[in-house]
Amino acid sequence: MKHIFILFITIANVLFAFGQEKKNVITNNIEVGYDKTTFIVFGSEVDFYDVGSEDLLFELTSKPNIVKLKGAVEGFRETNVTVITKKGEYYSFIVKYNTNPETLNHIFTTDGNPVLMDKEEFKEQKEQASLLKDFDYVEKKISNETPINTLSSFEYRMGLAVSGIFVYKGNIYMKLVMTNKSSIDYNVDALMFSVQPRRKSKRATSTQDVYQQPIHSKNLPKSVLANQEVKNILVCFEPFTISNDNVFDIQLVEKEGSRTLNVKLQSKHILSAKIIQ
Repeated sequence: MKHIFILFITIANVLFAFGQEKKNVITNNIEVGYDKTTFIVFGSEVDFYDVGSEDLLFELTSKPNIVKLKGAVEGFRETNVTVITKKGEYYSFIVKYNTNPETLNHIFTTDGNPVLMDKEEFKEQKEQASLLKDFDYVEKKISNETPINTLSSFEYRMGLAVSGIFVYKGNIYMKLVMTNKSSIDYNVDALMFSVQPRRKSKRATSTQDVYQQPIHSKNLPKSVLANQEVKNILVCFEPFTISNDNVFDIQLVEKEGSRTLNVKLQSKHILSAKIIQ
């Protein structure tokens, strides 16, 4: 997922914006999903913004008047977003969660003329829509797949397993399972993926690790409750391979705890991924 960018402005700028006429205060209700991105196009460059909840991702694009909204978690609670543009327009949004938002593009301009996305913005949105469509297709196709040659790690009464590796349109999909057989909840701090040397020397450092960022994921839990099993975790990567001297390491890290699990995939495991038709 991409980083959230934060804008800083002076108090004077904020006071100036608040001092504008009431006609510049625009209030709207918008819906935002988890698997789909909502775009908002303003009539001028964004000067300041505030997001009411960390469960909502707000991101500036390469166009300073276009922003993207997306849920950081599924089913987030209603929240709000405030935006002030460099022309002094004040926007107040009430944001509600909807798996399938009715509108994905909201356009606000000062002159009533539509603002069109440039080719790069349009291409990015089109590629993302295609990826989400493919992801949903793969998820349905493998929903009843019987795990074959499951690779797993089980320590501290906590388990992490790869129950399937698949390929569709070149992208690599991995299905994961997390199992907690202890009496203490497991709060997830991070789930990381990296390519590492198969046999690290004593002088080896973490700089040798090459981290792989999924291009999409679903059902990643914030916690695995005591005696709970979380299935159907699905992550998607752009095409990659590794040499026989490396492993693909999947690391699950506990928040404020010591239960760290690692599952290591070899080149043969990735190369033998099942092709989805």
